[in-house]
Amino acid sequence: MSHINIFKAWDGAKVLKKIRRNDACPCGSGKKYKKCCGTGLPFHAYSDPELDNFRFIKEMAYKGNIGRAREAFCTRYIDNKQSVTKAMEEAQLKEVKANGETITCHKGCTYCCYQHISTFLEESEAIVYYLYQHEQLLYDFLGKYPSWREEVRRNEPLFQRVNYTYNDVIADRSSEEKRKALMDAAEKYLKLQIPCPFLKEGSCSIYAVRPWPCASLVATTSPEWCSPTDKNKPKVYLSHSWESMLRIPFYRSIDSIVSTMPIAVFNILQGGFHYLSVFLGLEGLEKEFLADHEVRQFLRGNL
Repeated sequence: MSHINIFKAWDGAKVLKKIRRNDACPCGSGKKYKKCCGTGLPFHAYSDPELDNFRFIKEMAYKGNIGRAREAFCTRYIDNKQSVTKAMEEAQLKEVKANGETITCHKGCTYCCYQHISTFLEESEAIVYYLYQHEQLLYDFLGKYPSWREEVRRNEPLFQRVNYTYNDVIADRSSEEKRKALMDAAEKYLKLQIPCPFLKEGSCSIYAVRPWPCASLVATTSPEWCSPTDKNKPKVYLSHSWESMLRIPFYRSIDSIVSTMPIAVFNILQGGFHYLSVFLGLEGLEKEFLADHEVRQFLRGNL
């Protein structure tokens, strides 16, 4: 999908001219494109139009009134998330100590990084913002995503089964049968050992904004017990305390939207407001964004 397909100009014209490697970078740095925003992306994994699209979506992400509201939401969300995560970690430590145990999770332990992770759209938006502020992490993710997605596609029925059973549990948290079905599907997915595309050199590259399911789980038994091939069952503490804490209002009023985290993040990076507009409550978002005077001015300057 190219930027021309995603953002259609109001008069039907193309919205972005092709940037050549020796052109001035459109970000305004004064450097050549190849020395600035044209560096870093994994060129072997994407075609030139696809690479142009990722850069274009990033450049457009927080322009206009909607863009600024979106950016303000992301910064508030990340600040609140880090505060809540710190409080949750302190509560976990207190609970574990009260039981005479010790948290055995540590940097370099990656057993949890093969789990199927679902999260809210708001969280995916914040992760995208974080990636935009840390470009090398963005490039790393884009480089790893295609192989991750291809591996998942080879196991698509099981992958979708985890999605369906997770949504069933969200709809009816009191059902032990639905919870058991989710755990069964999640355990089978874990055994596939497909590493998260945010895993880098044995650590989570987005640890500061890692999804709630990742932050809310700790173990007190030997790390090796968390391996799906180990015969022992780990003892884990799963915190739900973050659910009752203050949630930052989204920049549009919507019901909770849950999706698979790596896929949602990639789709936002690839489609921007075009992708977001497919969700209930956000249908007119792209149209409103493109009607903004500031956005129109920017598009005119790139015809």
